[in-house]
Amino acid sequence: MNRGVSIIDFPAGLDGDWSPAFAAAFDALAGCDHATLHISDGDFGVMRPVAVPNHISIAMAPAARLFAMPGFEGEAVVIKGEKPAGELDWRAHGYSGRIGGGIIDGGKLPIHGVIGRWTRRFVLHDLEIFNCLAGGIRIGEQGWYETTLRGVRVQINFDVTCLPDAIGVEVVRGSDNHVTQLLTIGYDVGVKGASGSTCWHQVHVWKGRHRPFKIGFHCGGWNDCFSQCQCDECENIGFLVDAPFQRFDACMVQQGQKSVRHKGERIAFRLTPRGTHCYFAGTFINPAENALFAKVFDGSLEACTVVGTLYNQHVPRDQQVNQFASGTGGASWQPVVGYAGQGVRLADACTETPQSDEGQVGEVRWMVENGVATLYLRTPQGWSRCRLEQA
Repeated sequence: MNRGVSIIDFPAGLDGDWSPAFAAAFDALAGCDHATLHISDGDFGVMRPVAVPNHISIAMAPAARLFAMPGFEGEAVVIKGEKPAGELDWRAHGYSGRIGGGIIDGGKLPIHGVIGRWTRRFVLHDLEIFNCLAGGIRIGEQGWYETTLRGVRVQINFDVTCLPDAIGVEVVRGSDNHVTQLLTIGYDVGVKGASGSTCWHQVHVWKGRHRPFKIGFHCGGWNDCFSQCQCDECENIGFLVDAPFQRFDACMVQQGQKSVRHKGERIAFRLTPRGTHCYFAGTFINPAENALFAKVFDGSLEACTVVGTLYNQHVPRDQQVNQFASGTGGASWQPVVGYAGQGVRLADACTETPQSDEGQVGEVRWMVENGVATLYLRTPQGWSRCRLEQA
């Protein structure tokens, strides 16, 4: 059985608190397979979280505002999907409904806008989430998959400061998810992914005004994809790459003139020891003349491919990297050749003379023998050696 009701069909509590009305509406829809609670245009204040069962969707009118009242008690304005006792994590094709259409306002309190604990095929769409100082959206505390965030704006007003290290949108666990057309403004960390196989498409993170902005994208999801994502005015790290096998396509990191006010070392892409085997294509690095990056790529680029990178005229040539993955990539081995700056770069020097049965035809290696640089070329007949003279 499917059913829909309106929140205004249920009475609000004392002092304009709509928490009892939401609880009564969810009780009325408890026996449905799928149900929808409609919220009409207007203001609906709550003193405790709106805990939405997984089988119920929330359809908000464009001018509907669900907000935390002064004295609010709880972690978030909306909590979706408490995991039923004994339910298996791998259960497929479950349905967690939709929430979208209006405004969720945290009232400048140290809470989240939306927390999703255990969701499957959940859609959070066409929402504006304002002034939630602990974070905008946190999804997947107990697991999630096939969940979509679409057309969501998460913002802290310019006269408000978030809690230290607060995250605009955080994906904690799960896989096979899609985040698209997302904007976060005013958080220490724009977005953080820690799941796997999640696609982040057309995500824009910005610092807002007069506030810290430490990390634009914390990319910690194994095999995630970032497409047409943009980081504006980050003080420290644009993209922190903290998991392997991630792909970055047509992304942009830019610093405007105003960034000169902020001290600190700015890095466009910081790769941790876990951030190997990644692919960067068509990236645009766009700093202003007085807001340069200390480095464009920092950390190990082992087994990472960097191709088609665009640098504006203010990026020094010694920071302009284009390379194919090196041969030290383990599970993702590539030929030992790369491009850096204006030249061709071979892998690090060999420590032992190549053996006749090693390597592939056309492979080039180099080493230092008795203080003299030597170049080896693998031919069909074996390795050929030539001695290099000092330029």
